[in-house]
Amino acid sequence: MKKVIIILMIYLILPTQCFAGATSVMAKTCGTWNQHRYADDQSTMVDEAWLIGYLSGISTSADIDFIKMIDTDSIKAWMDDYCQAHPLSFLEDGGQALVLELMERKHPHK
Repeated sequence: MKKVIIILMIYLILPTQCFAGATSVMAKTCGTWNQHRYADDQSTMVDEAWLIGYLSGISTSADIDFIKMIDTDSIKAWMDDYCQAHPLSFLEDGGQALVLELMERKHPHK
């Protein structure tokens, strides 16, 4: 029973708490990510660094080390796919979607 309560907390409460207090300074859309992604300039590195930092920050604040479940290249590839499918979404939206997916992998529903 204790395990069920913990899993419910993770899925129902924790994501809201993790994101509710977060303040993002990144107001770029996925369309911008798509444009910058292969530009091979500083804007690409800034977007990628922001995403990695965002994910690391949420992992730390949630005290759930899901970030070690995925490497940097896979994070960028995941965001590429997300942004192709959601060009008007903000990068933060994609980051939140990836966090939820990684949390699901770490604690799958039974």
